[in-house]
Amino acid sequence: ALAGTVRVAGFSSVMRSCVLPALAPLLRAGAVGLTFAVAELRALPAALDEATADFVLLDRVLRRPEVEAVRLGRERHVLARPAQGAVPEGVYLDHDPDDETTFAFFRRNGSRKPALIRRYVDDVYGILDGVALGLGRAVVSEHLLDGRHRVVPGYKSLETPVVL
Repeated sequence: ALAGTVRVAGFSSVMRSCVLPALAPLLRAGAVGLTFAVAELRALPAALDEATADFVLLDRVLRRPEVEAVRLGRERHVLARPAQGAVPEGVYLDHDPDDETTFAFFRRNGSRKPALIRRYVDDVYGILDGVALGLGRAVVSEHLLDGRHRVVPGYKSLETPVVL
């Protein structure tokens, strides 16, 4: 019989939308507890180092001999705008100044360093709310978009792995 607590840490665009629903049947059975932590990608390897998580989800393989990596799938990043209304030209919402996703998306689309005005929300759901409110565009995981958002046409998506 299973017992104990599973400690899982990962990035915001997969934890609430993918990991929690995947673990729900196990958790509903009641034998296993869960410690669920959302962190910035750069902070997740430290969760293993400091033994604050048993499992981490990353956008890359953590190449360490003591770590086993399993590729779970991929995220497809698209450029999103609000479903209705105007958006300030050149304004993009990101997590923080170290978030490189928007730049990687534009490199994938042939623009090395676009002129961006960046605003920071530090939470993927806050970014999605900001886009819906017309505060800017954002490069986000396509699976998180809802009726409040539209994909900006004419761009290739950026795919990144999801690795446990």
